[in-house]
Amino acid sequence: INSVTLAPLNWAAWLLTAKTITSKEALDTLTLPQHWMQSFFIPQVHLELQLFEEAASFYKQLLLQGLDKSPFILSQLAVCYYNLREIVDSYESFVNQRELDPFSLENMDTFSNVLFVHNMKPELGLLAQSLQEIDTYKPTTSFVVANYYSISNQHNMAIVYFQRALKINRNYPAAWILLGHEYIELKQPELANEAYRQAKELNAADWRAWYGLGQTHELLQMHSFALHYYRHAMELRPNDSRMVVAMGVCYEQLDSSDK
Repeated sequence: INSVTLAPLNWAAWLLTAKTITSKEALDTLTLPQHWMQSFFIPQVHLELQLFEEAASFYKQLLLQGLDKSPFILSQLAVCYYNLREIVDSYESFVNQRELDPFSLENMDTFSNVLFVHNMKPELGLLAQSLQEIDTYKPTTSFVVANYYSISNQHNMAIVYFQRALKINRNYPAAWILLGHEYIELKQPELANEAYRQAKELNAADWRAWYGLGQTHELLQMHSFALHYYRHAMELRPNDSRMVVAMGVCYEQLDSSDK
């Protein structure tokens, strides 16, 4: 707080401050300097807290206030849309961002996820090639290349590139989560379990880590443990039907074993 008060234009200090806030209540009690940088900080905190609807609302207001040509705002809004499962809107926002700033690596890992969900393999390949030309040593680049191999069903190569991303940056929850997904594809639940645990340790607010742990324990026929993890995922993602279905399957399996 002292840092952002003394140097309110230091965005890195605002980002570090955002990571220390663990709840919306904590944000409300925070005494922040009266500065226009608050307009960027508040939605960033909501994004960190996985409050995507609120974050998207703030970013939309910034677009209406004349920042509709800001690649950063478009990128952040695209991330919100992706997490709200509004994939078409997310794709359009990312495309607009790329048109304005084709050399930015900001949130390109999430953009690759959007292309993956859309099954847009050629576009994902072009994105991977573009990022390799911009900076081949960035963890984001390795992440996107890994996603391309995954969509091509080359899961061993995908694992190599997710591991490469993690060698550069061990504190990369999204890479740990997708590494876990690749191990699931190869029917290696023990390795997947470890990857999801690493992601959970880095960001306990990410439902995907808890859901992944539920999946691995379900594969290992440990349905009580799987139910525990699915419950945590549902607390973080209460409106996601996948959690309800997964919990229902666990209850069914537990009921069958009791009989």
